[in-house]
Amino acid sequence: MARILRWYIEPLGHFTNEMIAGIESGGSLNVSHIGVLRTPDGEPHDVWECPHQLFKRLREDGRTGFLMFRRRGDGALEAWNGFSRIRSGRLEKRISA
Repeated sequence: MARILRWYIEPLGHFTNEMIAGIESGGSLNVSHIGVLRTPDGEPHDVWECPHQLFKRLREDGRTGFLMFRRRGDGALEAWNGFSRIRSGRLEKRISA
């Protein structure tokens, strides 16, 4: 039996957070604020559960900064860098390290 793959996004700024909240209230995509989840190393991330297509929408916007994560079944939260848009050099170094 295949495990469910869930996608999460962590906004890296107020603008991105408001944009995601607007999508949630508008109902165009199934998006919900989950709160803080931790990666296996214990690092907290304030995430929204969302469909994968939201990443593409935000990336195309060009004004957003965010981190992407996935979780397979009940497994650990994993950083996913398929096409991360990073605005801060500090965060870019943290992800690629």
